[in-house]
This record gives sequence, structure tokens and C-alpha cells, in this order.
Amino acid sequence: MGTYDTDQALASGIRKGDRKAFTALFEKYTDRLFYTCLKSGLTREDAEGICQEVFIKIWEKRADIREDLSISGYLFTITKNQILKLLRSEAYALALKKYWQFTHNEASSTAEEEILTKDLEEMVMSYISQLPDKQQEVLLLKILEGLTNDEIAEKLGLSKRTVENQIYRSLKKIREFLDKTQLFELSLLAAFIYYT
Repeated sequence: MGTYDTDQALASGIRKGDRKAFTALFEKYTDRLFYTCLKSGLTREDAEGICQEVFIKIWEKRADIREDLSISGYLFTITKNQILKLLRSEAYALALKKYWQFTHNEASSTAEEEILTKDLEEMVMSYISQLPDKQQEVLLLKILEGLTNDEIAEKLGLSKRTVENQIYRSLKKIREFLDKTQLFELSLLAAFIYYT
């Protein structure tokens, strides 16, 4: 097809569906993206997963690539968005787990707190029960059993990325539920517990 000595040539080739241009882009940027992920505090496995997702997105959206824009900027923007998505998902799951542990600490509960906690727990559990079966199963293993994403993946015979996506989707739905039902204080308490 052609030589790909500039990013503009790479973008042009990829836009046209040239696999050699895609391979050249991958070889040129994969290490940089990987180290960007590591600098953000991700594990090597998560960094590899995000790099794969970034290049999959590039290939799937190749028709949208604009040759007049920086392809490296495009790559790093997608990478940063994927990192933030993963970190938000993990932070919210951890906050929800810590909230769950906090509300089940019998020694620190008054009768009023126990009633409020029981009511909130019933509302959240009733909403969790409305999630699709797989999301429900994954989220309960994460929150109630405290399993890691790797342990959940192994237990259910899923890929780690599938587990992460299920957690992300279920937590997003729970946040929407909390917003709709005006349970803002639960979100605040979960965030407070996470950051203390």
C-alpha cells in the first residue's frame, strides 16, 4: 500500500482499512500507551487490557479518523478515557463494599441507624435484584464476598474484562437508581467511607 513514516500517513492508511498501517500504528504507540496506563497506577494486566481496547476502538472507528488531527492525541485521549472508566468503576465498587461493611458493623449502630440502614439496604438489594442475572451475580460476589475481579472471572468462567464491564454497567445503573430516588446521602456516605 504505502509507507507510513508520518502519523498523517498512518491515519490515512487506517481510515482506508489498511492493516499494515494499523500494525505500524500499534508498533509505534503500544509501549507508550502501556506505560501511560502504568503511570496511572494500573496493574500490568489492566494496562494490557486497556491497550487492547484502545486499538480495537481505533480499528472499529477507523472511518471516523480525521487525517488533519493528531492520531497520537486521539490514541492518548481514548487511553485516558478508558483509564478513568476503569478507575471510576473500581472506586465506586470499593466505596459500595466499604459502605456495606460499615452499615453491617453492629457495634457502632444505634437503633435508628439500624432501621435506616435496613431500609436503605432493602432498597439497594431490591434494585440489585432487578439487574440482569449476570450483573447481579458479579456485583454480589464483589460486594458481599469481597472477591477480586480475577477471582470472580475464575469462579464464573468469564474473562476479567467481562467481569469489569459487568461491574461497571451494574454500578452505573445503581447510580442512576440512586439519583432517581434521591438517595444522594447514600452516595455521599459511600464516597466519604472510600476516601477516609
